[in-house]
Parts: sequence; C-alpha cells; structure tokens
Amino acid sequence: AGQGKIASYERCLGLRLVNKTCLVFLERKVTATNSIVAQVVLDLARGTVRLGREHTLSGLVQTDANFIPVAHLEPTEGLNWLCVRGTGILAFKEDGTASLFNEEQGLPTRETRCVAKLGNSYYVGFGTGFDVEHRAGGMGVWRPDTSDFRVLCSSRQREGKTPLDGGNPYDIIDIWPDAKSNSLLCVLATYPRDARNGIWRFRITDNTWTQEQSWPLVTIDTTQ
Repeated sequence: AGQGKIASYERCLGLRLVNKTCLVFLERKVTATNSIVAQVVLDLARGTVRLGREHTLSGLVQTDANFIPVAHLEPTEGLNWLCVRGTGILAFKEDGTASLFNEEQGLPTRETRCVAKLGNSYYVGFGTGFDVEHRAGGMGVWRPDTSDFRVLCSSRQREGKTPLDGGNPYDIIDIWPDAKSNSLLCVLATYPRDARNGIWRFRITDNTWTQEQSWPLVTIDTTQ
C-alpha cells in the first residue's frame, strides 16, 4: 500500500545516500494551488520502502516556465534542509517529520534557493529567477534557533554596498561551505548576464567578497 501511494508522486526534489539508506524527497500536485511533499526512506540492504509524513504546501513545487530549478537539498547532521522557492525551507528529520521555516522564523522572503551550514550558522541564498521586477536575490546568515537574520548582500541594494550589488538583478543559486578557510563559495546568476555572473567567495572573518570565476556569457540556471 505504501509503495502504491509513493507511485502517485510526480516529481523528485532531491535525494541523499547515507550508508545503505537512500532518502528521497517527492512532490505531487493536490490542487491547482497546493502540493504535498514527503520523504521516502529506501533501505537498500533490506529492500524496504517507507513513506514519511506528508506535508501540504501552499503553492506548487514545480520548475517554472524558464526551467529554473526551485528545490535545493542540503543534508546536515540529523536534518535534511529542502529549500523551496515560494515556500521557504523545510527541515526534515530522519523519521520524515518536517518543520517549515519562512518569514515567521526570521527569513526575509520565501524565495529561498539554497542553504549551507558552517559552524553554528546557516547561510541562505535567495532569488526570483527572471522575475527581475521584485529583485529578491541575495544572501544572508540565519540562526533558526533565535530567528536572527543578517543580510550579507542584496540585489535590492542599488548603491552597491558589496561588489555584487548595484547592477543588474541577481540570484544566489548555490552555496558551498569551505570550513578550512572559513569561507563560502557562492554561485551568482545575473539577469541579464554580466561580468559578475559566476562564482564568488565570501570570507566570514572580515566580511569580504572576491570573485573566483567570471562567466559573463554562461546561462547558469539549468535543470539538473
């Protein structure tokens, strides 16, 4: 019965392999405006499948008309963080239960693109893709336990407080933590593309940005 219910899901949002267990995150449409997301546990050694608790979302977790991925999975110890554009961040426990984080928990917007943990803090990237009118792109440091959020860069900063700001709108679409250098590698996508398009490094110690790679002619947003 559980496998029959799993077959009703329409889209895989991400997966994580832990030893001989595979965690899969699935989504299915319920109505024209709502969808359900659930975690499925595949025990590869025993050949068993277990469906976790289903979570109803206000809005569909679907790739938009510009083929921009809208979900990003980041595993950390004990939790799997699933960023969903237009919804916020779902934190899944190993048993499949989840908590939803959005503006009520300190995030500035529900247009989350990616999340990464370094030390005791989470770094969240935002963006609205080609919907440049809202200019919601940027990145900040977030503490879920206290709901504190501090903006590190923002596409809305027209005066350019960082090297990323002041030009065309942009999104932060992926973040990789580098614990050895206490820094973050961030993928920035500009709309339209310009010289800032590419990979940037944010150094936490002195709050500085440096560009590692510039891809002015590359369209970064593609389905993976």
